[in-house]
Amino acid sequence: MISEQRSLIVEAVQLFYPFNPRKEQVDCIHQLVYEKNDLVLVAKTSFGKSLIPSILPSTVPQSIIIVILPLLALGEEQTASIQSHLSLGGLANPIFVNSTNICKQQLREIKPGIYTHIFISPEILTGKDSAMSLHHLPFGIWFDGSQLMRFASFIFGGNNSGKLIPV
Repeated sequence: MISEQRSLIVEAVQLFYPFNPRKEQVDCIHQLVYEKNDLVLVAKTSFGKSLIPSILPSTVPQSIIIVILPLLALGEEQTASIQSHLSLGGLANPIFVNSTNICKQQLREIKPGIYTHIFISPEILTGKDSAMSLHHLPFGIWFDGSQLMRFASFIFGGNNSGKLIPV
């Protein structure tokens, strides 16, 4: 059963990207999708961490992932990557919410699930003008950058019950 699930993950990644996923990437996706575990991934630069949140909403129907990013350049880059790889066939509709484009209409549209990937900074997510609530989301939240772990602790009350996959 697990080998079938892992094969499905590999096939899904190959469907959208021109490469094979690493074993550890498949492990992470398996933990999130099939085992339904929280996950803490610590990996070096260029490991391919961004593949994990980018593929999730495309493999789990009616799901959303919020990616909390410390840098604007990362949001632009990851939004463009998803648009080029996953937007064909309507499988993904990412949005990058930042201080130059945030508006109340965008925040209202996020709630019913128009978008599959929401890239946002911690400041905007927790700002007083933000109408977003994390509790209604059908999938998950991804923190990009170890410096954001303090922010995760703030949101989730210090609950560190996730599975750690060091690579």
